[in-house]
Amino acid sequence: MAMKFKDGEVVSGPARVYVVREAFKGVSQAATAKCEASGSLFFVKRLIETYPNDPTFSAEYLAAMQKPLDEWFAEKQKVYGQIRRSLGETSSCVPIVDFFRVDTYFYTVYPFVDATTLTVEQIVALPADEKYALLCDLMRSYVPFYSNGIVHSDLKPDNILVKRDGAGLRVQLIDLDECYRSGLPPKDIKGTGDYWSPELAEYNDFAGEIDVNDMEDDDRATLARLGTRMTPKSDIFALGVIFCEYMTGQRPTAGVDGGAAWEAESDADIVLPDGLSDDVAALVRRMLQKDHMRRPSPLEVIKALRGSHPKSAPKITVDDGKVNMALPEGADPRVRIHYTLDGSRPTASSTVYTGPFAMPDGETNVCALAIMPGLDVPATLPMAWKRLSVSADSTAGSAGPVLAGPAAPVLRYRWDGEVTIEASLPVHYTTDGSKPSASSTLYTSPFKVAGNFWVRAVCVDGDGRVSPEGLDRSGKPLKR
Repeated sequence: MAMKFKDGEVVSGPARVYVVREAFKGVSQAATAKCEASGSLFFVKRLIETYPNDPTFSAEYLAAMQKPLDEWFAEKQKVYGQIRRSLGETSSCVPIVDFFRVDTYFYTVYPFVDATTLTVEQIVALPADEKYALLCDLMRSYVPFYSNGIVHSDLKPDNILVKRDGAGLRVQLIDLDECYRSGLPPKDIKGTGDYWSPELAEYNDFAGEIDVNDMEDDDRATLARLGTRMTPKSDIFALGVIFCEYMTGQRPTAGVDGGAAWEAESDADIVLPDGLSDDVAALVRRMLQKDHMRRPSPLEVIKALRGSHPKSAPKITVDDGKVNMALPEGADPRVRIHYTLDGSRPTASSTVYTGPFAMPDGETNVCALAIMPGLDVPATLPMAWKRLSVSADSTAGSAGPVLAGPAAPVLRYRWDGEVTIEASLPVHYTTDGSKPSASSTLYTSPFKVAGNFWVRAVCVDGDGRVSPEGLDRSGKPLKR
């Protein structure tokens, strides 16, 4: 066991001299320290590994005892150096800036940061959209680890800083002491049992049964084989457990007996806590698969968390002179309906539907899109459109006919002047800027334009109803 830090203790590293200011309560081998030269604050940890250098031992015995620690130290230097070079610039983590040995003890040094963080209870209480955003940010913080083949190996809420940053949240991963390169784990992986993956549990179980400093060839081969499975996918399992905690305050368990998730005999035996939405539950099950190769990558997790636009348009109805809109069946609850009243195609900046509203006087073309916040809105997203008509002398609550109309076509312009129109109904178009109608040229195949042009196009359904005019993929008229 490493000895406790004492206030005022001096730790002389190869690059800096650190003077301990305050030992952490409850964490006797950790302290804040000040660099004598720069005056900067750091966070210093004295690791539990100790280097044998008792002079009463024979040189041969000492050399045998020191060799595995020398190898461990050299590998850790490579890992910490890679983290510092590759991840330190991303702000996704608090990197180790110094790693050295003084006599018997090894030390890691981190930049000093304010370690206050939202608790799990506070995160659970956040609105659903903020929790989804937090999970996305957590995965973005892990992307550099995954991309660089670095396994954190001790991901848990205690090692994730979650702070308010303006209107949003900021996530940073901390405590990188246990990190290792993919497929090259140390012979003793500590981590935290509740967040172990099945492959980590198997690796630790085998390593605990043998003398890792005096292995037979067969044991060495087995440990190496098990080590090849120790990849960032093991962290994905831990993140799946954390997702459950952040969303519900509870961890998944192995069956009804309540063991850690990694203890489950099969994927089906993992019991997820109540309160997870269907989409998050399905995602977490993918992250907790026993076969590590089948677990999703961080980018796949982010894509699943961001959700998608509904494949159907919202529904527009009128009741008692009020316009009502409803999301398509099965739509993600984060989806919002955006609408316009002038027949133009809505965008993410258009008015958000919050409840029924009175029909405007006269004729109004209501267009609506169901949009997932934060995603680009494709021009091909299905749009709802209704033409509403209220006579000027109508009494309150009365309304004229409500007609459903076709969606607008989408115009594409290529660099060589070729125009393509996408639609599910017949399209009629003009190229001189005149208003298109059912009697305009029927679109049958791509055509070319040159010089000054303005392509205007509409869809016409079998009842003669005309859609709003089509726009290009950026939502603008196609003209020059």
